[in-house]
Amino acid sequence: MFYATGRVYSTFSNDGKFSIMVEITDEAAAELIEKAGLNTEIDCPVKTSDGTKLVKAHTQFDFPVYLDGVEQNPNDEAAIKAEEIGADSEVEIAFKVVEGKYKGKKYQSAYLKGIDISTLVPATPYNPFDKKD
Repeated sequence: MFYATGRVYSTFSNDGKFSIMVEITDEAAAELIEKAGLNTEIDCPVKTSDGTKLVKAHTQFDFPVYLDGVEQNPNDEAAIKAEEIGADSEVEIAFKVVEGKYKGKKYQSAYLKGIDISTLVPATPYNPFDKKD
């Protein structure tokens, strides 16, 4: 199991699938690449966007969500759900790295095992008609 702590860059939830991208420091990225044996020459969980290092993890299965180390009960209406986590939230994610091959190309993927939220910024629903200049 591997861990990454940082600020949420983005989340995506659709049809039972959930993915999260967390911004991490360059030092944390280097340590993660070394410990997890990630190969940045192929598609792997550590991404770079505008010089920012990101870790992308996803799942289609249920996973625990914690708020400051306290597990949220998914059956409780007041509990925080993963879909409520917005950009700029501070989190720690737990994930497992797996390797695979698709159409002859190798890849590495991070499967999300849990999220611990330290600072929650509520998600803003996507509005395709929001016309920002």
